[in-house]
Amino acid sequence: FLLIFFFTRMREERLIPDLVTWNAMISGFVQSQRAGEAFKLFQDMLCSGIMPNQVTFTGLLPACGLIGSIHRGREIHGFICRMEMDVNAFVATALIDVYSKCGSMRDAWNVFNSISCKNIASWNAMIRCYGNNGMVDLAVELFLRMQDEGIQANEVTFTSILSSCSHGGLVDKGLGIFKLMKEQYGIEASKEHYSSVVDLLCRSGRLEEAYDTVKEMPIEASESIVGAFLNGCMVHE
Repeated sequence: FLLIFFFTRMREERLIPDLVTWNAMISGFVQSQRAGEAFKLFQDMLCSGIMPNQVTFTGLLPACGLIGSIHRGREIHGFICRMEMDVNAFVATALIDVYSKCGSMRDAWNVFNSISCKNIASWNAMIRCYGNNGMVDLAVELFLRMQDEGIQANEVTFTSILSSCSHGGLVDKGLGIFKLMKEQYGIEASKEHYSSVVDLLCRSGRLEEAYDTVKEMPIEASESIVGAFLNGCMVHE
């Protein structure tokens, strides 16, 4: 609200906000779940003669996912193309997330495929995209391809792929990846990872293994872990 106050005062006093200020305001509205105001501010910025940059689009694109508007996402994507802007990994990742939330796998894949220097966030976004849209085999395939290309998976990668295996019922594959995470990558399992593993076991009716996993965890059980176990008990009672 303080940022909004200063921004309003600047405009009332006919001071011209610079691009950094516009970007901060747009990003602030999006993070506050105020997508409509973020789009309006973007229009005002263009009308004031300030041209957007990659930071602008990285901040604005999540607003399309908030309202589930693939039309608005494609509109902004087209604007980026018309500007002939170099799309960095951050903008591309934001575009993948938009298309993922709107269910357009082809658009998401085309963006991912067009990134010349993919970073770990780009790979994670595409894996999450496949997993969230029920294309579990493709999520696992992309995870394996990432390994082949020497990209070091991180905690977010494993959260996404374990969740995908859980929703797709790939029990053995998911448990193998969980073991790989700890033994080969040396990543300590978080509550999110354990929640996916418990959910994975419960969905397949392996309640005793799920219970043992919860008992043997070196961390305190979160609500999501307990919820996954209880839901499994209800389904397989």
